[in-house]
Amino acid sequence: TISHAFQAWVGSFHAALHSKHVTQGIIKRWLNQTISHAFQSWVSSFHAALHAKQVTQRIIKTWLNQTIAHAFQGWASFVTQQQHATKVAQGVLTKWLNQTISHAFQGWASFVTQ
Repeated sequence: TISHAFQAWVGSFHAALHSKHVTQGIIKRWLNQTISHAFQSWVSSFHAALHAKQVTQRIIKTWLNQTIAHAFQGWASFVTQQQHATKVAQGVLTKWLNQTISHAFQGWASFVTQ
């Protein structure tokens, strides 16, 4: 009788202990799943932010390259215009100097031939 009661108590104690371990395992798995989902969500948002950063950097780089290219094209056009203007001015100056020298030479030639 006491032995039966003690054995029943030991059996119920082991069953309660087993239930506690099973319950702890279930809770642990549930918490791990929750933490795992939270971590996966964080990893996903991290990758999205990283992708957005890369896209933004690519857009800025493209914009800067286009801006620099446009500025260089403007500078190159200005240099070409300046070179053309210098060439035209040199041509006009050369013609004027040649006419002046030609008139002087003609005056000298006519003076010498008289």
